[in-house]
Amino acid sequence: MAFTERCSSTRDKVLAKAMEVFAEKGFRRATVREIAARAEANLNAVNYYFGDKQGLYRAVIETAHEAIDSDEELRPARDSNLDPTLRLQLFITVFLRRVMGGRHSAVHVGRLMMMELAEPTGALDMVVDKFIRPRFRLLCEIVRGLVGEQASQRQVELCVQSIIGQCIHIVHGRAVASRLMPYLTYSPEDLDRMAEHVSEFSLSALKHMRNGNGNGKGEDA
Repeated sequence: MAFTERCSSTRDKVLAKAMEVFAEKGFRRATVREIAARAEANLNAVNYYFGDKQGLYRAVIETAHEAIDSDEELRPARDSNLDPTLRLQLFITVFLRRVMGGRHSAVHVGRLMMMELAEPTGALDMVVDKFIRPRFRLLCEIVRGLVGEQASQRQVELCVQSIIGQCIHIVHGRAVASRLMPYLTYSPEDLDRMAEHVSEFSLSALKHMRNGNGNGKGEDA
C-alpha cells in the first residue's frame, strides 16, 4: 500500500473514532489518547493530521456535516412536493433516531450535536451555521406549509422552537422519564411511538393556528 493510502486510512480511522468518543463524552472529557487507542494509531498521528484536539474536533464537525448532507434518511423531509404533514413526521422521527438510537454513524452525528449544545465549545458558531441553521430553515418551511401564509415568520419560528423543544426534552429528560414512566424502554419502537406522539401533538396545535384560533399575526422577526 502506498504511503498516501496509509495516511488516508489512518486519518479516516482517527476521524471515525474521534466522532465516537466526542459523541459519547463531549469535547472536554474526550482525550486524544483514547481516540488514538481506539483508532489503533500513534498518538502523534492526531497532531500530524489535525494539529491538536481542537483541530481534530473541527475536522469531525466538518465530516459530520458532509455525512448529514449526503444522508438519504432525511431526504424525503426536504422534498417540497410531499405533504407537509408527512414531512414533519419524517423530520421528527429522524431527529429522535439520530440522537437516541444505536451506534451507527448517523447517531454519532446527532449525539455530537447534542453534546455541543449542552457544553458549547469554540466550534459552536460552526455547528450552528453548518447543522442547526439549515435544519431550522427546513423545519420553518415545513411548518409554514402547515400553518399557511397568514402566520408571521416570528410565529412560525416559535412553533419550530416548540417542536424541537419536545424532542430535546425526550433526549435530556430520559433519566427522569424512565423513572416516572418505567414502561419507556427507549427501544427503536418506543422512539418511533414518541416521534408519532410529538408529530400528532404538534400537528394539532398547528391545525388550530391555521384555522385562526392561534396568535398567528404577531410581529415578524
